[in-house]
Amino acid sequence: MQLFQSYLERYSSSGEIISDLPEKNLAYSVVIPCFDEDTIIPTLNSLSECDLPTLPVEVLVVVNSPVNSPKSILDRNKYVLTELSEIIEKSNRPGFRIFPIECSDMPVKTAGVGLARKTGMDESVRRFIKCGNPHGVIICFDADSLCTKNYFTAIENAFREKGCNTGLLHFEHPVNGQDYEPQLYKAIYQYELHLRYYRWALKYTGFPYYHYTIGSSFAVRADAYCKAGGMNKRQAGEDFYFLHKVFPYGKIVEINEASVFPSPRRSHRVPFGTGAAINEMLDTGTDYKTYSLDAFLALKHFFEKVPLFYNQPIEKIDELLSALHPALNEYLKTICFSEKVVEVSANVTGIESFIKRFYSVFDAFRIIKFFNSSHEGFFNKMPVDKESAKLLEKLGIVEGDGDVLEIFRQMDRT
Repeated sequence: MQLFQSYLERYSSSGEIISDLPEKNLAYSVVIPCFDEDTIIPTLNSLSECDLPTLPVEVLVVVNSPVNSPKSILDRNKYVLTELSEIIEKSNRPGFRIFPIECSDMPVKTAGVGLARKTGMDESVRRFIKCGNPHGVIICFDADSLCTKNYFTAIENAFREKGCNTGLLHFEHPVNGQDYEPQLYKAIYQYELHLRYYRWALKYTGFPYYHYTIGSSFAVRADAYCKAGGMNKRQAGEDFYFLHKVFPYGKIVEINEASVFPSPRRSHRVPFGTGAAINEMLDTGTDYKTYSLDAFLALKHFFEKVPLFYNQPIEKIDELLSALHPALNEYLKTICFSEKVVEVSANVTGIESFIKRFYSVFDAFRIIKFFNSSHEGFFNKMPVDKESAKLLEKLGIVEGDGDVLEIFRQMDRT
């Protein structure tokens, strides 16, 4: 448990929060950030009604707000805390316990979903220390999400696989029904299609860490969490940045037999991501545009050349880069790519370790930066349905009259 202790001493943002002792052999800790919610009962009922795994589960609900929050937000948080007291009395039982964590004075500069997740995840590490379990699993969920009944048992089965450090759960936003306006369902359909298009296009390029990074739909071993330096305090995109730090630490298992159902609602909570994308589409009346497939094809050509960069002088690397798409060649010059590759070659023992280290230099963050810069002068963002259809054709999948989003969902399930 020394790793856990060292992590907490170096990185934790708070001391112990929950004084109650955990159950013996506590194995799963679900962390739910909760800010300015009208209710959390459907979410907790969904978890409480799941089939339980063989070892105990705790659910830590981090009810949080910045120190300068208006009274309306504080009142909603207070109401949720009252709900929590009631549902704890009804739902807590051996093998499943819910704990509230109240954080009503978060610093304005760092308050947000990242710090809320971090607070709960760090407390999960403490809980595993208390019960002496170095193999505990931290699960991330959201306060407006639901799940299938086999949620916990599917996670348990995934982490029984040798070397599994990260589990990524299948997710599906509701894209039809009566709970929301038709325009919102249309918007969330397009945004989820973008997520699936991006994932499959990135996989097509050959990039090894092409996986989804959805905050409500992942689980990670506590030791991998600590090795990666824990959750960050970002106010948006915390899931993306955290998971790409964790992915290299061990096996990634896609858990497709269970599903998480994130909410399609509007949200003011974060400046980008699902809620912000929905807001923009609804406010402007526009359809979602995604990165051009041509940008992914440029990456694919680049990644195919990676083994050729090994142990080469800068002049040879520059020559290889000159054959790439001009957008990529120009971007690589701005980050002194050739010099970085020479440095990687000098610090590895063979081509396999070179390739692995290469993707820590040209990582998921670099890819996003390349896409953003190249779509300012070389490529144009395109309607997501059109680019998705092009990608399916590249993958050899006949679209026919099928629903494109459902085709991608089925691809993910299998």
